[in-house]
Amino acid sequence: MSANASPVPAAPPVASPVVAAIPVYRSDAVDLGPVIWTSAINPTTKAPESNAPSISSTSPAIFATLHVSRIEQGTVISASWTYNDTPIEGFAGSIQAEEDGEDVWVEFHLNRSTTDPWPAGNYAIAIAVNEQPAQTAVVAVAAGPA
Repeated sequence: MSANASPVPAAPPVASPVVAAIPVYRSDAVDLGPVIWTSAINPTTKAPESNAPSISSTSPAIFATLHVSRIEQGTVISASWTYNDTPIEGFAGSIQAEEDGEDVWVEFHLNRSTTDPWPAGNYAIAIAVNEQPAQTAVVAVAAGPA
């Protein structure tokens, strides 16, 4: 497995088939929507291709995406992962906004690095903004197609 985070894109976003929700976390630095789980994103905008209620154990990646209504330059959004309530060491990631932005997507993901399927269970992500807890979300990984 590998973990990665993608920075906030500088270009205006392209519409996503997933509608952005009302922010669930607001601060002086950022307004974040809820985590949307998916197994595929738009490579340019980082928007989710779908909203998956669960992820297949055969998916090549698990993406946690967040719509960002507003973000100030220098704001750091970070994420840490757990599997069945056990921290996944070495898979934390963060992004820092290079400029002020509006209506963009941020994503964090885990990649499968082998042909073995994901272990079935609950994968969770904890999101922090400038080191302050912002939200957590959980997705179930089930054996076979989702």
